[in-house]
Amino acid sequence: MLQWIKWTGGIILAGVLTIWPANRLMHHTGKVDMNNLTPFQYWIQFLMLPALAFGGFVLLACVFAPLQKMMAGVVVFVMSLIFICLGIWQHYSDDGTLHNQYVARYLAFVVCMLTGLLLGYKLFRYRKWRT
Repeated sequence: MLQWIKWTGGIILAGVLTIWPANRLMHHTGKVDMNNLTPFQYWIQFLMLPALAFGGFVLLACVFAPLQKMMAGVVVFVMSLIFICLGIWQHYSDDGTLHNQYVARYLAFVVCMLTGLLLGYKLFRYRKWRT
């Protein structure tokens, strides 16, 4: 029972350390007009920062989980994919289309999450990856 509490707490801690700060940095000014961003705001603040945060979320979930690190990474990956799908649906329903800037953004999220899972595998494949 204690292992499951540590496992769940590790996932929550990974989210608090990655997704929460990225969200605060992206949306500190409130609603954002994605059509009038500077190149820095688009490429760094709204593309790379959240993508790296999602990749870090997957990787840190593997790091903080005491056992079955692969399962922690997969659970976070699936949770994040659900979140991404909800974001796609919201942007599509708001505009009636999914603009290229959002396609690039969500694709970067998935690439970074896959990278985080691969790094977790490389770090832990010989210890506690599947046990």
